[in-house]
Amino acid sequence: MRSSVSRSLAARVLVLSLLWGVLSPAGSALSSWPLLEGEDGYGLRARIDREFRQARLAPATYGELDGYGVRAAAEFRSRWPVTNIVVTRPAHSQNSSGSSTRVPSPPVVTAPTTTAAPVEEQSPVDPDAVPWTLSIPAIGVSGRVEGGDDSNAIVDRGLIWHWTGTGTMAQNSHVVVFAHRTSKGGLFRNIHQLDVGDTIVITTVDGRSFSYAVTGSSVVEPDARSIFGAASQTPGRTVSLVACSRLDGTPTSLDYRIVVNASFIG
Repeated sequence: MRSSVSRSLAARVLVLSLLWGVLSPAGSALSSWPLLEGEDGYGLRARIDREFRQARLAPATYGELDGYGVRAAAEFRSRWPVTNIVVTRPAHSQNSSGSSTRVPSPPVVTAPTTTAAPVEEQSPVDPDAVPWTLSIPAIGVSGRVEGGDDSNAIVDRGLIWHWTGTGTMAQNSHVVVFAHRTSKGGLFRNIHQLDVGDTIVITTVDGRSFSYAVTGSSVVEPDARSIFGAASQTPGRTVSLVACSRLDGTPTSLDYRIVVNASFIG
């Protein structure tokens, strides 16, 4: 009987020793847990003890009815790894007087901001500036109107040239354009066939359309004075189509120019 009691006491001492070894390292890690709102040092310790026992000592109550079971449970728990606990920044800390004080929050780190390079302001596009689109439905013409000092560089690309210095769509003045009749697409080949009342439509870059009705045509000398004189025969807001011509208005000769005038109708 005495031998049995001794063995039981020895077993209990062994269990307590092993549990102390298991609890010690974990306890130091658990002691760094943060304080909860309104919790002091005594409350923190009580909470650590309670949660630690619930997590690691609860299994010791199962299957340890005799000395062998106690010993087996103690040996098993002695091989558990030390618990790794992620410690968050505490909301409070203990000062020397034992009262809790709030720890300042860490500074908020923000990503450096980059200042965008200033965008250069651009002048708005003049809706009356070329390029335009010129259409003559009666003879199936639709071409692009461009401007520039070198008229040949434009018409030789199959385009229509806006005669430098003449009016624009926003002005109540004469607009004069020029194109080839037989080469480079020959856009103005058949302008001699236009009748009074046929429509010429010019569309600007902003989508506005300006319509003109043909009032007549004439064949003049190839100099600028003669051409502008013919273009200004119709008063008011007009557009004039100019191209090289024979004397009878048919294509084509470099000796004369045909001028077809049209008045603005809307």
